[in-house]
Amino acid sequence: MSIIYPGQSLYRLFKREKRMGKNGKKRILKVSIIIISIICLYGLLLANQETSVQKRAEAALKARNYAEVEKLGETYLKEHPEDTEVAFILAQAEAFSGKYEEAIKVIDQILNLVPDHHDALLLKARILIWKGQVSAARQILEATLEKNPMDIEALLELGRVEELSGQLHQAEELYLQVIGQNPSSESEAAAWFRLSKIYQQSGNWEKAEQCLEKAVKLDPNNKDYLNELNSFKKISSKESATGGKRAEIWVQYRSDNYSDQPNSFSSERVLFLYRPSSVLTLIPKLGHSRYFNRTDYLFGLEAYPRLWKGAYAYLDLNYSTPANSLPRTSWLLEIYQHLYDGLEGSLGYWRMHFRTTNVSVYLGSLGYYFKDYYFSLRGYYTPEETGKNFSWVVQGRKYFGPENYFYLSFGSGSRPFEITNLGDLIFIKSLLFGGGFNFYFMTHWKLEGHFSLIKEKDDPHRTTVSLTGGYRF
Repeated sequence: MSIIYPGQSLYRLFKREKRMGKNGKKRILKVSIIIISIICLYGLLLANQETSVQKRAEAALKARNYAEVEKLGETYLKEHPEDTEVAFILAQAEAFSGKYEEAIKVIDQILNLVPDHHDALLLKARILIWKGQVSAARQILEATLEKNPMDIEALLELGRVEELSGQLHQAEELYLQVIGQNPSSESEAAAWFRLSKIYQQSGNWEKAEQCLEKAVKLDPNNKDYLNELNSFKKISSKESATGGKRAEIWVQYRSDNYSDQPNSFSSERVLFLYRPSSVLTLIPKLGHSRYFNRTDYLFGLEAYPRLWKGAYAYLDLNYSTPANSLPRTSWLLEIYQHLYDGLEGSLGYWRMHFRTTNVSVYLGSLGYYFKDYYFSLRGYYTPEETGKNFSWVVQGRKYFGPENYFYLSFGSGSRPFEITNLGDLIFIKSLLFGGGFNFYFMTHWKLEGHFSLIKEKDDPHRTTVSLTGGYRF
């Protein structure tokens, strides 16, 4: 009887069994069938294992059980590193659980095996967007669109990149391009939803609501779209009666106290915000101030017009009487321009006419948006003899929505952050520490607060507290 040892070929077995005649040939046939069956069975077992792991991982991913996906995927891929489907499921789980670096590492392994893996490329671009690396995401998306200009998912993600970069017009064009291609209802709904965000930023509330309604109509089971539309309807229910234009009224109280002279300065102001169009915001204001028992009344107007592509202006005009401590007249013009991928800059000029002197202040700033954060550096230069100095302030904000945030500030100079009266221009070298918040709640109500401590070189210090309450119609 012949025994097949590991490594022994069927050919050698045939040579040995050939001399045994007819019975030997039958034996060869049986052994061959057994070996082939074992190989086929082993292949089926491997295929079933792959299918089983993939299905279990997909089910865990759908259930948002990311830890289970990682456990299944990492164990399986140690023995089957070539399985790009299971690897992609693992990358998604790691990305959705915030493990961005681990997800990118898995994606890069996929791309080493399949350089044109479409889903892996798009997932990498999304992760880079979440990390705030919009330039790197843009490169991936633009390369993808070079190969297929009609790639719906890539167009949507590139639109998101343009949004984060402040290029709202380009983002709008990309989303309209997606809608114009009449793709699947899910992709078209996503484009309408993103368009609503753009129109909200530009103050076109009526158009924003229309886009949300179209998104919900196309994808009625999407909870994000439904929640956004319901919240929006609460806010805009009264606005629709006035053509979708937003109006707000604010009341502000402010108190400044010197360490050696309490109750030095206080003011009350009433401001009315009105948006007559999507490209212009106006804020008329009235104020009353007291500075060491000297009273002034303030009348002013702030305007925020949109200019050209990626640019807007801030204009502030004021008149006070009898101008004991406030300037008789003042005007400020500052132009903001988007520069590159979340980076913006500004230049401005501030002119004040006090009863005893005229003052000029040159302004400039750099700001950067990173995910839900905003960081800025702002400088003031005053060449006048009454306050010749350079001051600066840095600020960091954490956003909890388009309008809700808190911030911390630090500055140095003659009077960082702002100038409220003539006394601010004769400060000696000082440091500023500050913070504040701005929140809208219960649909219509606004609450804003600010606190700062300015410590002068010779030890006296000044504290400022202001509180603003408002109502949105």
